[in-house]
Amino acid sequence: MDFKLIIAIIAVIALIAVLFVQRNKTKSVLLSVEKDKKALEEKEKLLLKEAKIKAIEELQDDREKLNEEERERRQELARQEQKLAKREDMLEDKIQEYTEKDIQAQKNLMNF
Repeated sequence: MDFKLIIAIIAVIALIAVLFVQRNKTKSVLLSVEKDKKALEEKEKLLLKEAKIKAIEELQDDREKLNEEERERRQELARQEQKLAKREDMLEDKIQEYTEKDIQAQKNLMNF
């Protein structure tokens, strides 16, 4: 009977040892999973920051392009306004010239 008791005690001790080893392995795996989870969260934060920075840079580039297009349009508008102002001045000069010729022609007719 002592032999069966010794075998039972050894089996219980072996079972306890196996459970202890399994518990340690489980803790190790859980710690590893937790570490991986934290690493992934940090990587996610970094990727989000990078995406935000890239989006901001793209927005700034687009804004600069729009500002440049606006400057070009304003310059073109200013050129068109200058051309119109020149034409207007030329027309006013011609009107003045024809008015003066008309007045001179009327004076010449009256002197006849």
